[in-house]
Amino acid sequence: MKSIRSLIALLFLSMPATQAATEMNPLFSKPVSFIPTKAFSVFGAFHAHRQQNGVALAWNITTGNVTEFVIERSYDGSSFEIIDRISPALGAWNRYKDEAAGAGYIHYRIKAIQSDGFSEYSAIEVVRIVKRG
Repeated sequence: MKSIRSLIALLFLSMPATQAATEMNPLFSKPVSFIPTKAFSVFGAFHAHRQQNGVALAWNITTGNVTEFVIERSYDGSSFEIIDRISPALGAWNRYKDEAAGAGYIHYRIKAIQSDGFSEYSAIEVVRIVKRG
């Protein structure tokens, strides 16, 4: 059994990719070519850090068709709540300060709502706030 697998692997690897796809798989009747694509991201960067008695968020975007940002917070990393909705800033960076952040590990994400109706989430940033006193 092991020698049959080795023979098939050797045969498959010695063929050009399109030939292997058509000859080794009967579902393909024509050579198939794949074009690698990269998903376009609305967000260029997103940062969160403690600032005085709250958490400062800052992010920039790579497109101009965002109509609104939805700021979301979570204390467990999975259940997010909306804490605010803001319009995009005219400058390069958008900023928000969460004055109501409690103690613990706080997860933040931003939802960008675009003019075409599509939306995209940023990466999640985590900030740790230690309870004082």
